[in-house]
Amino acid sequence: MKQIFQKGLFAGFFLLAGLGSLTAQNKFGVLNAQALLAEHPDIQAADKQLEAYYNQLVEQGKQKAAAFEKAYVEFMQQMQAGELAPAQAEQKQAELTRQQQELQALQAEIARKVEARRQELYAPVLEKVQEAIEAVGKEQGFTFIFDTSTYLAVLFADEATDVSAAVRARLGL
Repeated sequence: MKQIFQKGLFAGFFLLAGLGSLTAQNKFGVLNAQALLAEHPDIQAADKQLEAYYNQLVEQGKQKAAAFEKAYVEFMQQMQAGELAPAQAEQKQAELTRQQQELQALQAEIARKVEARRQELYAPVLEKVQEAIEAVGKEQGFTFIFDTSTYLAVLFADEATDVSAAVRARLGL
């Protein structure tokens, strides 16, 4: 991680140094895309839909988890009481292991489904935001607009070049 940071800082320094000679010809802008998206009403609505979808999926998984927990408690009680022969104990333990693996697979499937749904819901909003950024960039003559919410994207920016207000206005926020 430290090497990635150092390489990113090194690359960013040379990128900015190389672009330094072009600043007289180019106009640079900055925007905190993460903050912009956080306040966008369509993203907020999408987040609520995602939460409801996630809760629905988790509720279905809770039934399987409860069945697993019940079976595990019964198994432990039977083991402590000495009611199971070694072969029976192995068989029940294998069944519990299988159920546990199914629960882990379900958890991974829920994460995949939620991420796919997030991408589906966010795509139109991200497209609108990108179009607004491009329109502001063209209208105001920017050569580059940097995202200040990404790590190491901009090390310094004059406030006069912040295009956030123009993009918000373009999006009607």
